[in-house]
Amino acid sequence: MMRSLKLVASCILPLVLHEMRAYGLVRINMDLFFHAHSIFCPWLMILGSTQIIYVASTSFGQHLLL
Repeated sequence: MMRSLKLVASCILPLVLHEMRAYGLVRINMDLFFHAHSIFCPWLMILGSTQIIYVASTSFGQHLLL
């Protein structure tokens, strides 16, 4: 039981830290370069929506998760 919990924690922790790093980069850039961010904002929204749809559609093909 304890080994499986360590495995889950070791898989989730890098993912959470990676997501927070991406959020930090966008947040800092939005404050520093507001004009450039306002220009690229629609493209970033399209890219994010496309990634969500792509990941949702490819998740049906996953058979072996662990």
